[in-house]
Amino acid sequence: MNWTKITYAGYIIVFLMFIGITLAVPILSFENDMTVAYDVFGPLCHQKLSRSFCVFQEEGSMWIDNCSPQDGQFINSNIDRELIKVIKGDAIGFKMPLCSRDIGLYGAMLLAGLIYPFVRKLEDKTLYPSIFLIVALVPIGLDGGVQIISELGLFPIVYESTNIIRLATGTIAGFAATFYALPLLINMVSKE
Repeated sequence: MNWTKITYAGYIIVFLMFIGITLAVPILSFENDMTVAYDVFGPLCHQKLSRSFCVFQEEGSMWIDNCSPQDGQFINSNIDRELIKVIKGDAIGFKMPLCSRDIGLYGAMLLAGLIYPFVRKLEDKTLYPSIFLIVALVPIGLDGGVQIISELGLFPIVYESTNIIRLATGTIAGFAATFYALPLLINMVSKE
């Protein structure tokens, strides 16, 4: 049994299911009560409406957009976490059960996992120098860190990131993380 290929396939399947469910939940919400799905994802993400993308539907067409305006205003409310449905003009939208940063993170982990065998042999168990991962984590750390410090009132200004910045910083971190996670997982299960 080739544990390396099984580990790789498991990695891809987990993230494919994760992203698939993340996209399916708001789409299914148009016809079904998907509250349980949001509750399941709750421990994995804050699910703030103001920091999430929504799937909108109007006259049979669907698209993904920000759930709320990205105007730099911090929203400190539990209602922001609890809201699932939003109305913009004539369009109805349902938020994704993961915030924009997490979608970037997990989506990039899937994408990088799919690209991985074309860039590097699965059997190669060596890790890249950790400085590359640290550099890739700096943007997400700065964006999220400054935002948290700002929320606590420790900055003279309020910094609220945008969903595009959250998506980009999550994507950078997720893409890089795959090139460390896969060799580590393969090393863990390898019988050699």
